[in-house]
Amino acid sequence: MDRRIRHVVFDLGGVLFHWNPQEILRLLKVEDPHFPDHIAEITMTKAWLDFDAGRLKLNESIDQLTVLHKREHLERFIKLSIDKLAPIQHGLHLLEKVKKQGLKTYILSNISSEFIHILTPRYPFLHTFDGAVFSYEVQAIKPQEKIYKALLDKYDLIPQECLFIDDYLINLETAARLGIDTILCKDHEFVEKELKKRHLIE
Repeated sequence: MDRRIRHVVFDLGGVLFHWNPQEILRLLKVEDPHFPDHIAEITMTKAWLDFDAGRLKLNESIDQLTVLHKREHLERFIKLSIDKLAPIQHGLHLLEKVKKQGLKTYILSNISSEFIHILTPRYPFLHTFDGAVFSYEVQAIKPQEKIYKALLDKYDLIPQECLFIDDYLINLETAARLGIDTILCKDHEFVEKELKKRHLIE
């Protein structure tokens, strides 16, 4: 085992949970052809990013977004986003393999209070981590350094002893600048190969 690494940090969407905005968009377009052409027209707005960062409540974010989009479109997008967040079995398998090696596990995720409080009672494995930092708790989102430092500080972690797995390269770049080892979750076969290469799982 790579004795340097003692802590493995997981993103949620795309790593442990299915998050397929294109599939959500396809379903919404079938329901209503006038739904926005790109999910980013909602998720990359200041109102939505402030929601993820805990600076706005869900109803406040929707109120602001109704300037750009129909309320019914926003509410349907939110419901489908939650309904379609299902665990990725290969991701959970890798999480268990990491745990069996005695490594500590953590979550670092851009997610709102409303979303995580729906997911936590629904999926017991979320209670098995040694720690977590969510964007809404620290009013910062990846790839901002503040959220990574919040995790390191909260659990007194040494960056060089941490490995972070995320499906967005930009999020990994910030982690790497702080001295954290990283794996890009292109697919879970690749992640498994990289974990084995580091001798972190068998």
